Amino acid sequence: MVLDVGFGGSFTTRTGYTPATGEVAAGRLTRRTGGEEHEIGAGVRLKGGEEGLTYHPARPLGAATVDHPIAVEAAYTPDPAQNAPATILSIGGGIWFRHRTATEMEYGFADVWATVEAPEPGREHTVALAYEPTPTGATLRAYLDGAPLPPLTSAGGRAPKLADTIGLGNDAHPSSHGHGMKALVSRAIATAFTGAYAPALLSAPAPAPNDPKPGPPLPTGDLEPSWRLPVSAAEDPASLVAKAAMLRPSRRQYDWQRLEQTAFLHFGVNTFTGQEWGHGDEDPDLFQPTGLDTDQWARELKAAGFGLAILTVKHHDGFVLYPSRYTGHTVAASSWRDGRGDVLRAFTDSAREHGLKVGVYISPADENSYARGVYANGSPRSPRLIPTPVEGDTRPPAGTRTYEATDYGAYMLNQLYEVLTEYGQVDEVWFDGSLGRIPPGKTEKYDFDSWYALIRDLAPHATIAVAGPDVRWVGNEGGLARENEWSPIPVRLTGEALIDYAVLPGSPDTGSRTAVAEAAATATHLQWWPAEVDVSIRPGWFYHPGQRPKTVDQLMDIYLTSVGRNAVLLLNIPPDQEGRLPAPDVARLREWRARLDREFPFNLATGAKPTGHPAVDGDQDTSWKVTGPLEITLPTAHEVDKVVLAEDIRHGQQVESAVVEVRQADGTWHQIAAAGTIGYKRILTLAEPVTGQEFRLRITAHRAQPYLTHFALYRTAPGRS
Repeated sequence: MVLDVGFGGSFTTRTGYTPATGEVAAGRLTRRTGGEEHEIGAGVRLKGGEEGLTYHPARPLGAATVDHPIAVEAAYTPDPAQNAPATILSIGGGIWFRHRTATEMEYGFADVWATVEAPEPGREHTVALAYEPTPTGATLRAYLDGAPLPPLTSAGGRAPKLADTIGLGNDAHPSSHGHGMKALVSRAIATAFTGAYAPALLSAPAPAPNDPKPGPPLPTGDLEPSWRLPVSAAEDPASLVAKAAMLRPSRRQYDWQRLEQTAFLHFGVNTFTGQEWGHGDEDPDLFQPTGLDTDQWARELKAAGFGLAILTVKHHDGFVLYPSRYTGHTVAASSWRDGRGDVLRAFTDSAREHGLKVGVYISPADENSYARGVYANGSPRSPRLIPTPVEGDTRPPAGTRTYEATDYGAYMLNQLYEVLTEYGQVDEVWFDGSLGRIPPGKTEKYDFDSWYALIRDLAPHATIAVAGPDVRWVGNEGGLARENEWSPIPVRLTGEALIDYAVLPGSPDTGSRTAVAEAAATATHLQWWPAEVDVSIRPGWFYHPGQRPKTVDQLMDIYLTSVGRNAVLLLNIPPDQEGRLPAPDVARLREWRARLDREFPFNLATGAKPTGHPAVDGDQDTSWKVTGPLEITLPTAHEVDKVVLAEDIRHGQQVESAVVEVRQADGTWHQIAAAGTIGYKRILTLAEPVTGQEFRLRITAHRAQPYLTHFALYRTAPGRS
């Protein structure tokens, strides 16, 4: 259960409170009366009486009593006149902090309470309650402007749960809603906490005597991140959908989604053996890319529109593309460049020079490590010092860390340490879940939790995909996202870092209302887990001389069914045996880029002003709050054959269905396209071009308040691909 809002979002009578970017509301926050919009960022003005805010937490407060620890805080500016009693905080209806008179406040339970002097009206104050049940009763700690007040112990046992709500600016007791505060409430926080209570859980410096505002807001213990919220099988479907609507991408996920197109570079000893999965016993001297040109890779990928490239630093065969200290099965064992070659160094240098972000693929499966007795050797998890010292190691010892791992898990940790500390900033780390081709009965349980922890320690901005917490595999390798691709989906967590699908990755539906409700029996959380569509430009992932790249039409279809369906495209372009991107593949990338430029030449709606909204500016950082039909009038009538829609996912993914219409000559609206989900981007190709001057978008079903960054109209330019 989590609430942390500064009221930068909005209230409506129909949907309750819609959090702003960065706010968290795991549950439902409603305004008890009125429900009208309030000024963005100004807080909520309460007028006393029946007025107030009610927070219905996603996790119940308890059964017959409030039976788990909870802390609640509010920052508010009281009016000079109050109708006593005036409650500012109430938990379950049986715990409160309120103005008893104009000059006196009280806090406590029904059977025991204490009084304190009321704070000065007309300036902002903070009040907080920390409730902690004990085996024999309950303890309540209260704070006023960050200063602790005398704690209270309930003589009657744990506080009764008269209402499964928290009141803010009014009581939560079913019969006491006339206890409303006259105040401006500017911040509200509620959180369960675990373990023993510590004063630091709720502590804020008292305001200086002449300071009109108190110090920084109170830290709130174990706040769940806004990209993941717990669920249980006992929750009803409406509660589950409300939670899905509250999810927001992390900064890592948001930055990754904005890339739209990323590239894969499958390159290694398989390039020279004709294998897709090597066996780990290949002679390293087979690796001879005598014309290695990573500048060509980066130059062509950047020109084709890619923002990041991922190199297979180690594939399932275990051959490593840099001179690692922890295995001899590397480029250093090849006569190529007299054993001094380093593909990873060349790749990272070239990528950054040409403006590409850097990604690395390090296969968890490793046939060579199995042959060396490291992989699947039955070793137990134990503390491992990383980096593990080796003979001749000149790295300073100050950077060491300890992680739990098997022998092979430690080997992976050491490789990750080398890659993440010696090759500059890494923006994505890509794992798959393959177990390789080891004999039956031999298994290696991957130490993903420790690997993730090391990545977060050394490269906190790096996205972890697709066996990872940030990005998921879409479920196929054909370049196809679902018609309705959701980013908030149900998942199973086994430990803090280990995440698994609650709905099989190949399922046609992972995030609809039905899918979320059906998965609740086995899911532990709902999470923002966006989809990556991985596909190769060739039939294989590694270069094979007899294969040819996909056609421009095929690449265009892949773009429309990946980027155009709320996913990120990961397109593999494998370097050849010289170490260059093959000429046919480069030509195809250039043709595809020209086709994209022709299909989306210019947004015809640029500069047009939707009714009641700022003009279309093409800026991904600005958005419209859509509360009704969004109408766009073009300067003159235009022919249109594609519509591009985009939600501002910083406000979550909310749209469940929408239609696009054009106004006809007789003044009536005619539907030209329909969509289910929108998400980060949705591209709708019309069956036939239509001509019109006025177009509108109607969102016909949504979860919480939708925000859009794009309503774009295009007409394919004449010419050939």
